[in-house]
Amino acid sequence: MLLDPLDYLTDTERQILRNAIIDTGRGIYASPLIGGSHENVGRYMAEGGNLLRSHDWRAVWQAVVQLIGREPELLDGPVYTVAQVDELRRIRTERADALLDEALVEYKAGAWDAALDLIERAELAAPTYRPSHRTYADLRRFVWAERVAKADERARRTVLTGPVSLVKTDQTEAWRWIHTHQIEAAEFADVATAPAPGRDRVTTLYRAVADMAAGLLSVDPMTGGMDLYQRFSCTEIDPLLRVLVLAGHRDAAAEVLACHTAGDEPGDLHDHLLHDGDQWPLPAALAERHTHYVGALA
Repeated sequence: MLLDPLDYLTDTERQILRNAIIDTGRGIYASPLIGGSHENVGRYMAEGGNLLRSHDWRAVWQAVVQLIGREPELLDGPVYTVAQVDELRRIRTERADALLDEALVEYKAGAWDAALDLIERAELAAPTYRPSHRTYADLRRFVWAERVAKADERARRTVLTGPVSLVKTDQTEAWRWIHTHQIEAAEFADVATAPAPGRDRVTTLYRAVADMAAGLLSVDPMTGGMDLYQRFSCTEIDPLLRVLVLAGHRDAAAEVLACHTAGDEPGDLHDHLLHDGDQWPLPAALAERHTHYVGALA
């Protein structure tokens, strides 16, 4: 199945588009000169490439059109002045700050999942906001770093057939545990079908892989993902992809593979998926081939 440009966007990126449609898209739509169509709204919002800089502006154009088609109510309501848009953004920022204050309380209490959930909600409330000049990814890394420090003893327990860290390290360390402790997909499948008490281990493992998948998707392909995943050989990356697929995270597996194959060469295992890495998201037909490849690993 071919994916629409909108389907390549993260929840945060979609929220950026929603806010932009409310802030400026309504004015474009209401304009007697350039308005009157969803296509024009998408085009004039996307031109210049500043709306979502990690994506080609033409893909953003089509994503805006598709988002309006799915959520036409975004164009309903008043057309805002510049001052009113500034006030809307201030309100969003205040909401994000309130959620981050709650996240700090949970962080200090050691409630890592609650803190991460609140950070995610804050990001959706004001996705372009930079709290204290930090990104939301920075805040998540702080939580993860503390989680690793506090959970070191638990992370060293035997879960499969040897010591496998269940929590990721700081993303800037390039996911050392993925590379250091290659989880064999066959062992994963064996544990996934094991009777109790192995079922508790399955729950723990699934949660760990879900955390890993979320982190993998948070790495921007154009600014870090391609460089990171090209450091893995083809035979090293495939077991990781299979674990992700078996745990139900095919989207993360396909994105990791797409980043990896930008550095492959003719004759490599994935040479039928080669691309130069200049266009992101990938063309639909090539993206479909990546998705089919990882699906076949299950």
